Amino acid sequence: MADRYLVLAGGYDTKNVGDYAMLKLFTELASEKGLGVKLLSRHDHEVLTKVYQADEIIENFEFENKEASRGRFFRGFNVGENTDHLGSLVQHLLKSEGLVIGGGRLLVDFVDGVMRGPLSYWSTLVTICKFLGVPVHIYAMTFIGLRTDRGKEFVRFIVENCDSVGVRDVKSEKVLRDLGCKNPNVYVAADPAFALDWQPSDLRSKRVAVSVRYINDDYSGMPYERYLTMMGWVVDAIKQNGFEPVGIPHCYYGLDDPYVDDRTILADIKQKFGADFVQEEWLDIAQYNDFYRTTCALIGIRRHSMLFAAASGVPVFGISENDNAANACADIDADAPIALTDSKDVVCSRISQFLAEHVSLRERQKNAFQDRASGLKELYEQAPFWP
Repeated sequence: MADRYLVLAGGYDTKNVGDYAMLKLFTELASEKGLGVKLLSRHDHEVLTKVYQADEIIENFEFENKEASRGRFFRGFNVGENTDHLGSLVQHLLKSEGLVIGGGRLLVDFVDGVMRGPLSYWSTLVTICKFLGVPVHIYAMTFIGLRTDRGKEFVRFIVENCDSVGVRDVKSEKVLRDLGCKNPNVYVAADPAFALDWQPSDLRSKRVAVSVRYINDDYSGMPYERYLTMMGWVVDAIKQNGFEPVGIPHCYYGLDDPYVDDRTILADIKQKFGADFVQEEWLDIAQYNDFYRTTCALIGIRRHSMLFAAASGVPVFGISENDNAANACADIDADAPIALTDSKDVVCSRISQFLAEHVSLRERQKNAFQDRASGLKELYEQAPFWP
């Protein structure tokens, strides 16, 4: 284990495989520089150290699950609780070369309150580092519009107190400037998933991959049953054009809610509409290259399903529930995605058009992917979070 290290804090304990592409690049570059990476995490998943080469898991101050956190502040901040993990965290930060927050779409205000929700969590970490004199950096982040004034204030506080802020697209930078963030050290670097060097599909298959995520009233203002109906339109359109839909999960974190595990949603789709899906838990992203190489197209809602498919030379057609997915479509020069609110006629006609043209779209999307990938690893090698 390297003597010098960075503490990396992200969503890496939620079994969202898109995050692992960002973790993979970070740990590889750190190793090349002779630096260790210690992950601040709620769960000690073996894959983080065995596959993605984190040197150590540091226990954070979240509760093990949502039920345990109800009516309480963060773990260690309630009357009578053990605080050893807080002291250990402080010591790890003090001895580190800095805290890096990211990557992903972490700074959101879907849940908000005093010591409740992601913005309170990240603000607490930034505050601790400020007192300790530990540098704080943001890595590969996407920022989208915030729902609340309190959320906007939290994000401004976090961003203004970082030594550098890396965002994955220019729209994220604009979000920050529109919020009034004045930090001069904001830079744009494409999603680390563009650094994947994968083998391409030959597109001879008739299998069309389908990715999903949990859509509901709280998350997107759409009832789950309405979303499920739309996914039925997607499945039917694929079949009616002579292709075979195959569901591909990208997130397996069903601890607090089984529907956060994509396989629960895909099982509902299979029961109602007859589309098969991958049922195994794949946490090594190399397995996704193997899978996408057996497909000819992706129709998906998850950002990294689009980037994993594009890295495998598979044409992509997106479903957008916010700017995060839409930005990914733009990055690979995919056609504008369909919206969750589109009608059945729009959904089916646009999917039919995509499937009729998907082979011819490959070169265009491949060129866009390669443009984003060009020089990206070198850009991250020179990122300001390295000591």
